[in-house]
Parts: sequence; structure tokens; C-alpha cells
Amino acid sequence: MQNRLGLSVCFVSSSLSWFFGFQRYIKQVASFFVAVCFTSMVNETQGQVFPGNASFDRYGGYLAIEGTATGRFHLEKLDGRHFLITPDGYGFLSFGVTHTRALADPGDSGYDYFLQAHGRDWSKANAKLQKSFQQWGYNSLGYDSHPSTRKLYPHFASCSPSGKVSSWLGRSISFPDVFSSEWKARARSELEDMWRRYGGDPNLIGIYWTDMPAWDLESAERRAGRTWVDAIRNLPETAPGKFRYNQFLLERGAEASDEEFLRIIAREVYAFIGPLTRELAPDTLIFGDRYSGKNFPWTVAAEALRWIDVISVQPDDAEYPADLLNRVHRETGKPVMICDHQSSFATSDHQNVMWKTLSDVSEVTRSHGTYLEQGFATSFLIGYSRCQYIDRYQSQRDILKQGLVKANGKPYEELVEGVRKNNWAVHGHFVASAAAAINERGVSGESGEPIRHQYGTEDRQWLLHYPSSNGEPSPVYFYAHARGNNPRQAEKFVDDLLSCGVSVISWNSIRDIQTLDQVRKSWEDAETAFQWVINNADELGLNPRYVVIGGTSRGSVISWPLAHSGHPAIRGICMQEALPIKAWQLPNVWLPTENVNKHSPPMQLTYFRVPGVSDLPERHRAFDNHDPKFGQRIADRYAQEGIRERAEVVHSLSKRKRPYSAIWQGIGEFVLGLQPQL
Repeated sequence: MQNRLGLSVCFVSSSLSWFFGFQRYIKQVASFFVAVCFTSMVNETQGQVFPGNASFDRYGGYLAIEGTATGRFHLEKLDGRHFLITPDGYGFLSFGVTHTRALADPGDSGYDYFLQAHGRDWSKANAKLQKSFQQWGYNSLGYDSHPSTRKLYPHFASCSPSGKVSSWLGRSISFPDVFSSEWKARARSELEDMWRRYGGDPNLIGIYWTDMPAWDLESAERRAGRTWVDAIRNLPETAPGKFRYNQFLLERGAEASDEEFLRIIAREVYAFIGPLTRELAPDTLIFGDRYSGKNFPWTVAAEALRWIDVISVQPDDAEYPADLLNRVHRETGKPVMICDHQSSFATSDHQNVMWKTLSDVSEVTRSHGTYLEQGFATSFLIGYSRCQYIDRYQSQRDILKQGLVKANGKPYEELVEGVRKNNWAVHGHFVASAAAAINERGVSGESGEPIRHQYGTEDRQWLLHYPSSNGEPSPVYFYAHARGNNPRQAEKFVDDLLSCGVSVISWNSIRDIQTLDQVRKSWEDAETAFQWVINNADELGLNPRYVVIGGTSRGSVISWPLAHSGHPAIRGICMQEALPIKAWQLPNVWLPTENVNKHSPPMQLTYFRVPGVSDLPERHRAFDNHDPKFGQRIADRYAQEGIRERAEVVHSLSKRKRPYSAIWQGIGEFVLGLQPQL
């Protein structure tokens, strides 16, 4: 870190002049923030999966279950249990629905709900889907979703690099010669096309390969009339696959078996698509083929283990397959994803329904609840995707693929109510159990749970107070969280401050701002929350003349004018990932440098990345809109005001994995470093 020099600060003498001046400033810049600070940022999700629910991060991860923030979904094992970890660093279990893209394809269903209800407008359809998912407890899309919906939810990429080998194709299966250069070229093209469509999206959970490939010899014979081994065996003598099969026969002689050669086929497939997928997507989880639970291909899966992160299984029964999945985890050591599943019930219009058909809808919801309870009680299940959002009838087979809603868009009321209760029961279990564990070891180290206060009359106007226990009025770190998070983001760093005798105030406001009125209200909230803290400082045990303004990303933007307002209580600024790129894109309306003045307090801005990352192409792996060069612009303005010694910009704290703790290291030292100037 750079040395801090000359931390003396001149303050305006009148709090009253600050108050009215700040009011006017809010009105001047409000329109700017609609366009700049609260529209969808590059590399950020649009809004939150569960807006208004303080237990979840923007992706639907559990805030009480803390992992490492890397900017991408990844896996961690926490307290003995496997979790997906959101890009922001929180434990995540995927509750998804597959085939949401089917909204736009009525097929043989007889009613085009997408046209009639939404005018074939995906933005309208997505708004309805979001409302339903928020109620029902779904936080992901599974696979087979529309690009516009993928902007809103965590999701999976899917492709078919092995070819047309899915078991449900039946007699249309076409087993390729995977030993040939032609197959390898097609597989490469399939994977590259997949990555062009899905790559670089922080909402991407992972990559699926082929759906239900017909690996099992007995099942393939029954469904397709031949096996993959048969297809290779019957190739012309000049074909690469036939050459490899003849070589196998010479090597193994009388001991040669179709099962053994099937494993050689699998080895050839995975040895090609595995490293190629890793090359294309080095920071993305590979969920591999979606294997049949009824005919799980044990020897085939063993060949994939080197390349995949998760075992993906599609069970077919209504009861949780404990024996199968316990064995899968035991023999592979990998977490398990139930990638596609449901049980169904007959309707007055359709007696023939896909999946295991139970007696009635109440039995389906009971079975679903038991399934989730048993599955997520294990240490290895990381997700469950329900098959189908909307009913789709297939006339050729005279069968209904049953959704959560009917073809006319109306929900199966008893079904969705049961699903809602079941999903939220699991969410509630993980939220409660994690919170209990945190309380047991002390969520805030020194002082346990924070104290919640209402700083205004609106529901959103609340804050969390993490009090220091040093027995005397303490300095205050006044913190605004990042977009898509909530005030509990302060728990990333609060222990450091409490141990130094500094209290933390982390305040809430409107989290996803879309209108001018919302912008105005959010700025009024900033003013109201700050003044409430000053007015109640004695009761809270705070020093009303020792406040440091903090904020991360979006939080830095909404706190920036306040930080430079000249209020006599404000002693410093300590922000992380401050003033992202869009805060600089309307220079004729507002620039953050305009707030800096000769009375601006000492400032420390910390960044993960190296300067210049926002100049990279947006799809580049290292692109980041939180560029240290923006902090340097502020430092340069400090220099113009003759106070350069008050500005410190620290960058390159993590060049790749972005552990969130890095940007808060030394925060207590900075805050206490201001004390001699009192």
C-alpha cells in the first residue's frame, strides 16, 4: 500500500448549509442516475432472483453461506457439504425449470399462449415467468431457455457434441464413428457454437453435453435396434472406427466384449470433447452428459470423470433414488445434479402423460416434497431441475408433457402451491441452519447479530447496526452495499472493524432502480439514513463527529456526493470497486470528479483488477467495469485541488479469482488512521 500523508481536512462550519446544499444536489443529478448507475451493468444480472428477500444474493444464493467470490459460478465444499457458489461468493442450490423456451412453441397443444397473452414478446413473457418463479422458489432455468430469459436467471448451456445419440430418439439414433476426423470436426463445431451462444455470461452455471446418450447396450438394442458397438462393428473396413475395432479384437482375442469396447468408445469421446471444452471455457463448470438414472452407464461415466465437475443424472421414478445417487457420489467423489425430473398426474383431457404418473395432483406434490427433502439432506446434491414449465401435447405419440401451467398459461393451482411450499421449505432449511451455525460461532465476532433499526417510515428504510463493544462512543463506518446485494454484505468485513473498535452502519434502500422517482427516493434515503445516525449517535454509542463513508460498486456511487458534501461528521472515504464505468458515460450531465473539492476528506479506493481492464472487449475473460483507472481520475482531481496526499488508490488485489476479502483488507487501519486528526 502507498503511504498516507497529511490527513488534515478542512470542514465547512455549518451542518445546516450542508443539509440544504445536499438536497439541491440530489435534485440536479437524479435524472443522471437513471441512465448511468442503475441500469444493467456489464457482467451483472438484471435485478435479483428473489427481490426484497434479505436472505439471498442477486443470483439466489444464501447470504448466510459464504464461499469465495470469483465472478463465476464454481463449486466449494463448506462444512462437509457440496455447494455451488454464486459469482458474488454465496452458497447456491439450483432449483430450476427446464424447457422454458417451449413457451414460444405451442406445437400440437391447440392454443398459442405466447401469442395470445404476450404478443410473442419475450419481455412480457419473462415478466410473467419472473413473478411466478419468485413465488414458487425457483432460482434457475435448467437448460433449453431463451437468450432473453438467460439474462435474468442462472442457467445451463447445452449442446450435443456426441451427435444424434440421445436414447429418446429411438430408431432415429445415428451412432457416429467417433474415431474419425469428420466426427471430431462436427463435435468441435458443436462446442464452439455452444460457447459463442453462452460464453462469458456470469449467469452461466455450467455446461451440459449430450442429453441421455444411448450408452447402455441393452437399452440401446431395445430402443434403436442396435448399439454403438454394433454401429462401429458394421462400418466399412476402411473406416477409422472399424480399424480400431479390429485392433481391439486382435488385442483382446476371446476376452473381447461389447461392454469393453463401449468403454473404448466413451474414452475416445470424452478424451476429445473434455479438453476442448476446458480450452473453450476454462473457468466454467462442466456438468457433462445427462445420464439416464434407470440405466446409469457406470463404466462409461468412469471415462468422463477426468473432465467433468459434476455427475448429472435424469432419474425416472417418482421416489428419490437414494441407492443410485449414494453410489454415484461414493464411487466418483463428485457432487450430483438432478438435471431433469418430475412426476405427473392425468388430467380430464389427457390420460397419457409423460414421466411417472401418480394417482392425483396431491400425491404428486407429496412425492415432490419428499424427493427434495431426502435429496437435499445429503451432502452432495447441488440441484434439482423440474421438467417443463408449460403443457405441451405431442399428437404423434398422443402424450402430454406436463408443465406447471396449462397450455392456456393458467397454473395448476394445487400443483404450484405444493411446489411453492416444497421449494421454500428447502430454502428455509438452509437459511435457518446456516444462520444458526453463524450465531453459534458469532456472526459479527465481537457482538453477534446486528441490530436492525428503521431510519424512515417506508418499508425499505432500514439499516443494520453492528455495534463495537469497546465501551465508549465509537467511530462509524457508514456503508452502502453493491447492486444486487443487501446490507448483510457488510459481514464480509465487519469483524475487522469491530475488533478495531469501529461500529458499522449498513443501510438499505431501493436496490434495483428503474425510474426517476426511484432515483429521487434513493437519494433522499441516503440523506435520511445519514442524518438518522447522527441524530441517534448518543443512544447507539457512536461518535457523531467521526464517520467514514463506505460503499462497494453501486454503493460507492450512491454515497459519492454525500462523501464530498463537507458535513463536519465525515472524516474519510473508504470504498471498494468504486465508480464503475457507467458513472463516467454522461460527462455533460455529471462527473464524479465534480464532487471533489479542497475540503474533500482523506480517501482510500481499492480494486481487484489492474488499470485498463474496462478497455478490453466486453467478452474478454478479464474485462471488468470496475477499473482502477477511474479511481486514479479521482486521485488526479485531488491533486488539482492541492490535496493529492489525501488520496490513495490500491489495485491489483486479485488478478483472477477475486476473493472479496482482499478489497477490504486494511479497512480498520485506514479508519483508525484518521483518529489523530480529531
